[in-house]
Amino acid sequence: SSTPAEVAIYGLDLAGSGLRRLEGFPHVGGVATRGDETRITRLLEELSGMVASRERLFKEHHVESMAHLRRLHAAGRIPQLTSADIVLLVDGYGAIRNDMEWLEAPFTHLMPERPATASTSC
Repeated sequence: SSTPAEVAIYGLDLAGSGLRRLEGFPHVGGVATRGDETRITRLLEELSGMVASRERLFKEHHVESMAHLRRLHAAGRIPQLTSADIVLLVDGYGAIRNDMEWLEAPFTHLMPERPATASTSC
């Protein structure tokens, strides 16, 4: 198991509101649901900022991989990060293309292949 200092979980629930049940857990930074466009936008902006920050930290600290970042973070050498890993849970991914086209560009910008700077899951 992991601590909140090791992993932060966010949810994008486009299928209903099942992921909202996770909000009370210490690892969960937030869940945005289909009916709340403002919160969805805020979540994607926050996650984009986290990824950009990690990209800068990778360069500044000469981080070679996520494993290296985790070791540095665990040793307290990257105090700027509240957690080493970011996990994004997406329920209803198909809705992005089918019903919520306005989400496609910001989501695609956030989710390109980023194995070196952030952990992401869909």
